[in-house]
Amino acid sequence: MSTPSDSTGRSPAVDPLIALRVSQNPIFSFLRQAHVDALAALGRRRKTRNGQKLCSEGEAPDSAFLLLAGQVEVCRTREDGRRTILRVLSAPTLVGLSVVGGAAHTADIVVSESGSIAEFSGAELRRFFRQVPEAAIAALAQLGVLLGSITDELEDARYIPVEERVWHTLSRLVSAPDKIRITHERLADMVGATRPKVTLALHSLQERGVLECGRGAIWLREPFSGPKSGRR
Repeated sequence: MSTPSDSTGRSPAVDPLIALRVSQNPIFSFLRQAHVDALAALGRRRKTRNGQKLCSEGEAPDSAFLLLAGQVEVCRTREDGRRTILRVLSAPTLVGLSVVGGAAHTADIVVSESGSIAEFSGAELRRFFRQVPEAAIAALAQLGVLLGSITDELEDARYIPVEERVWHTLSRLVSAPDKIRITHERLADMVGATRPKVTLALHSLQERGVLECGRGAIWLREPFSGPKSGRR
């Protein structure tokens, strides 16, 4: 018996937003539509709210989730109670792939902008990868890309001045016309510097005319033109 389908040719059981995000994710973007729909049908959509902790460092839930809308922060809490934001993620990132492979989370995942996720059980993902081995190979390649990106960021943190690190962080966050809603404290957590140093860097960048600071928001005006002192 054939499966009923909607006007797009998909089974009604397939959430169109989950299918879209699956097709946009670098691990699955090369898959045939039938495989995209099969994977999307395994996802369960959940709403997220700002400040919600999706998982904690050291936990090993047998599941992963695909970001559909909103943003999450990958962060760690230091001994003094302050958080260090390691990365900000948005759709269509898949979070927890290594956990499905048996590892524990190495950081907290906290919602920084309300939205939604699609949760996948580890057993179903492992079954999918066995059935579509090329997706498993693509997943390994993406983990390599992530490791390279983290290595670059560590090198930047070692060699690049705070002012330039602030600019690069802001440029990655920009969304609506050149405007970023962020506090100095949160920006300091992302840059890996103290709040006073970040505030001084913002004042310097504002004096140079490359950005403008307002209440709870920053506008980027011109490209950063400082000397590059980072990777060698």
